Amino acid sequence: MSPSPRPPGPTWATETRRPWKVIYSEISRGLLPIVRGRFERFGDLVYATNLTGTPLYSLRHPDHIHEVLVTRATDFTKRSKDLEVYLGQGLFTSNGEFWRKQRRLIQPAFHKENMSRYAEVMIEHTRQKVATWVPGEIRDINREMMELTLTVVARALLNYDTQRDHLTVAKAMGVIQETAGFPSILPRWVPTPLHKKQQAAIDALDGIILPMIDACTPENRGTDLLSLLKFEPGEAGPMSRQQLRDELVTMFMAGHETTALALTWTLYLLSQNREEERRMQAEVDRVLEGRPATFADLERLEYVRLVVQESLRMFPPLYLTPRVAATDTEVGGFPIKKGSELLIWTYFLQRDERWFPDPARFWPERFLPETQGVLHPHAFIPFGAGPRACIGRHFAMAELVLMLASIAQRCELRLAPGQDVRMNARVTLAPQFPIQMEILERRS
Repeated sequence: MSPSPRPPGPTWATETRRPWKVIYSEISRGLLPIVRGRFERFGDLVYATNLTGTPLYSLRHPDHIHEVLVTRATDFTKRSKDLEVYLGQGLFTSNGEFWRKQRRLIQPAFHKENMSRYAEVMIEHTRQKVATWVPGEIRDINREMMELTLTVVARALLNYDTQRDHLTVAKAMGVIQETAGFPSILPRWVPTPLHKKQQAAIDALDGIILPMIDACTPENRGTDLLSLLKFEPGEAGPMSRQQLRDELVTMFMAGHETTALALTWTLYLLSQNREEERRMQAEVDRVLEGRPATFADLERLEYVRLVVQESLRMFPPLYLTPRVAATDTEVGGFPIKKGSELLIWTYFLQRDERWFPDPARFWPERFLPETQGVLHPHAFIPFGAGPRACIGRHFAMAELVLMLASIAQRCELRLAPGQDVRMNARVTLAPQFPIQMEILERRS
């Protein structure tokens, strides 16, 4: 049987028949309500075209997503045009054989033998951060987590102290969030306001990364990622300074922001779900017995891991994964032409009641096999899936579990009065406004 022509989707005819109040309501609430409405109206695989007329497919069914990311992974490439201006040809944006070679070079940095050393950095800096919090004060918890995870990633992977660079990186990340998704039709050398803003962010990041590369010499090389990439030549020989820059900026930026957002959303959820918070605190107290956490505790902090998984299900920082068809192929029985764009909506996949009973409920126990709270083997993919799954996923999970346990051991956080907590779906799933939380002493 030949594939069907194309899946259903919005057309001028269908959209003009909709009440304008409904359309306005969706638009005014942001991107996610628009996409949710399309899935509800047209099903799991939605066809549309983008502004240039390129076919655009939106996916939320785990079988279709597994096709794209795993079984037909070689038929698709990353769509990276929005981020290449900042990340160059780093691991997140590159494709093909070049990407495979770079991944093989970087992979050893995340081997298990390095994780114990990384864990010490994670725990040490978390305890230092929490020690600066005073009971009764209000903190922007997303900003706090951004500073913390930036410090950890820079120290663990790059052996670099970022204390003086927090504001610089925060401003650069703000520019990336603001401008990614709006590629310019003009050459980069044309001094448009957009290009000037982008270049300022690039220059700021390069001002941190390039001196770091130059200061790493054979005499002071260590076991960090920078030393590994600079002095362990791959198949094509040593990396160029530019390629080192692209890989380090990628790790520097992507490696801290997603983890910070995951911690922010987790702390917010715990502040709203006291019973789960108390159960997590009891486990932390039982396992750690008042001492600092260690890498050896990671497997014993079982409920903390469940809390992290449930938070990643409800608020996946990488809520959307774009792909481009590298060849004529098919998905879900529908033909996909080369050059078509596909949007994998992890957010809607992981909030679908067919795979997650009572999906709006914060229920960490759903990830225990006996609860049957996850009803499809491919429905939970916060770090992606297939050959392009996040290379640092084990680092990130260790970071989330150990840092959350270290925070829970020392204090509690409560949402400050008058907070307007909304999601802002841009490059990542961030809070639209600062999430202000009150610091409280740990209660027995």
